[in-house]
Amino acid sequence: MTLYKVLGVKKTASRESIRKAYRKRAMQAHPDRGGDAERFREVNLVYSVLSDDARRARYDETGEFDIHNVDNSHAETMSILSQCLNETLSQLVQAGLKPEQEDLIARMQASLKGAREKQGEEINNLEHARRTFQSVAGRFTVKDNEPNFLELSVQQSLMQVENAIRAARHSMDAIARAADFLKLFGFRADPKKVEVYLSEWMTASEATVRGYFKFNP
Repeated sequence: MTLYKVLGVKKTASRESIRKAYRKRAMQAHPDRGGDAERFREVNLVYSVLSDDARRARYDETGEFDIHNVDNSHAETMSILSQCLNETLSQLVQAGLKPEQEDLIARMQASLKGAREKQGEEINNLEHARRTFQSVAGRFTVKDNEPNFLELSVQQSLMQVENAIRAARHSMDAIARAADFLKLFGFRADPKKVEVYLSEWMTASEATVRGYFKFNP
C-alpha cells in the first residue's frame, strides 16, 4: 500500500487535500476515540512525509522515505499547544477575565488560526522576494574577468529566501497539525456568574416601583 492510499488521496493531491485527509484519518485512528494506536502512528508517519515537500519528492521518485521526523513532529505539536495555552491564559488574566469561565479550546483555536494566517502572509512576502531575485538573476556582467560578486549576491539571497520559505511552510504545517490535534480536546468551563447583574437589575426594578407609587398614590 502506498503512502497516498493510507490517507485515501491521489498522488497528485494538493497540500491542503493531504492535510484534510490526514485530519480525518487521525481523528478516526486516535486511541482516545476508540482507534488503534499503531494505525494512529502510521497515519502520523505518512503525513510527516507527504506534508514535507523534500521528503515527498524523494518518496515519489524512489518509493523510499525516512522515519526520523515522526517523533519530532509529535513533540513539535505538543510544544506548539503548550505555548498556545500559556499565551491564551496570560491574555485572559491581563484582560481581567477568569480562565475557568472561558472556552479555552475555542480561544486556542482562534490563536492558532491567527498564527497560520501570519505565516501565510510571511510566505507570500517571501515568494514575492524570490520572484524579484529570480527576475534579475543571470543579468549581471563584469569586465576584465573579475569575479561577478553581484550575481553571487543574488544567488545567495535566492538561497536564503528558499530556505526561509521552506521553514515558514514547515511552521505553517506544524501549526495546522496542532490545530487538528486540538480538536480532540474539550474544556469544561464554569458558567459565568450573573448574580451581580441580577442584583443590579432588582435594585433598578425596586427603584422603578417606588417611583411609580410615589407619583401614583
